[in-house]
Amino acid sequence: MSDIIENGKFVSFHFTMYSMDGDVLGNTDDQPMRYIHGVTPFEPIGLAEFLDGKVNGFFGEVVLPPEKAYGEALASKEDSIAVLPIDAFPEDIVPGMTLMAQIGDKGELPITIMDIRDSQVMVHYGHPLAGHSLRFEVTIIDVRDPTPEDMAFFQQAESSS
Repeated sequence: MSDIIENGKFVSFHFTMYSMDGDVLGNTDDQPMRYIHGVTPFEPIGLAEFLDGKVNGFFGEVVLPPEKAYGEALASKEDSIAVLPIDAFPEDIVPGMTLMAQIGDKGELPITIMDIRDSQVMVHYGHPLAGHSLRFEVTIIDVRDPTPEDMAFFQQAESSS
């Protein structure tokens, strides 16, 4: 049984994500990130690429350029901000929430709810970290063959998204 990360392996790891100025932007705290390598999609794609071939117990860091992190920023503010009718959104939206949305000729994009006023919602197209290089510190805590329960969990999660 191999403890090397490769397609089809269950992987559990902790990470801390930093801006290039050293600010902590996110981490896994007490709940590790779990996925099945090459099967379960997750962002940023560059992090999955970095983990490929690493072994159980690995600790290291990687700097991801925007195209390997959350993508390039949209060209202009006019391309990235819009005001949309509130009835186009679920009832439970709040400022700061990020959703995936089908946006005309732009395709499926993450959008961040910026403000809600009366019957209108101001949104920012693209991931809030788009256009930024990010540094990740990663500790791999488990690499193994997935159990039937792991497979069922990830299949259920994928079908509900």
